[in-house]
Amino acid sequence: MMQYGYSQESVAQREAPPVIFDGVLKDTYENTATPTPNTIGVKLGDLQYGYSGQDPDWIEKNINYMRLQELRLSYSVNKKWLDKGTNGLISAATIFASGTDLVVWTNYSGIDVVGNSNSAALGGTGGAGFDMMSIAAPRRISFGLSVTF
Repeated sequence: MMQYGYSQESVAQREAPPVIFDGVLKDTYENTATPTPNTIGVKLGDLQYGYSGQDPDWIEKNINYMRLQELRLSYSVNKKWLDKGTNGLISAATIFASGTDLVVWTNYSGIDVVGNSNSAALGGTGGAGFDMMSIAAPRRISFGLSVTF
């Protein structure tokens, strides 16, 4: 109800005046004895749904990344060993270890460089590049044995 503006609380937030958060501006004076106090107001609706205006400082550009999406190591057991060890019952066997989303190298400062916050799960149709309300894919590691009789 909050996301679509149906609750009374969301109406009150949309109609509320901008909030000025305590802090200082990043204008080369932030680490001096006389930093510039923040005077920029933010509407709560902008925080909930994201920025929809001009290109602000928080949009990162020139992002590079390299992701180890999937790694699979496998070993096929020698047929001579199988024939000897199983009396011909097993004709082939492979042992494997597999991992997905193992590591990402990036200059991106957010949660997930390939994030998509506006997915169907959140009631949207796609928001590639927006990582608010999203989390990175979990690392997965699996081991297995494939046997042919």
